[in-house]
Amino acid sequence: MAENEPQSGIYDSYEDQASEWLAQSVDYIQQFYDEKADASIREYVSHRPGLSLMMAGFAGLITGVVLRHR
Repeated sequence: MAENEPQSGIYDSYEDQASEWLAQSVDYIQQFYDEKADASIREYVSHRPGLSLMMAGFAGLITGVVLRHR
């Protein structure tokens, strides 16, 4: 019965390598989208600074009201 079982040691290195590549890919994609979102937000704020400040103030006001009532 032991002869029919696959040797897991052979595939361990492939699994580790594939896992490492997948983790690196996720990190790259996450960094790319974070930079893209950051650039998008900065562009929006630079084009509409007044509206951006009003939105931030309103968000702060709502957060303060919610936290005060807890």
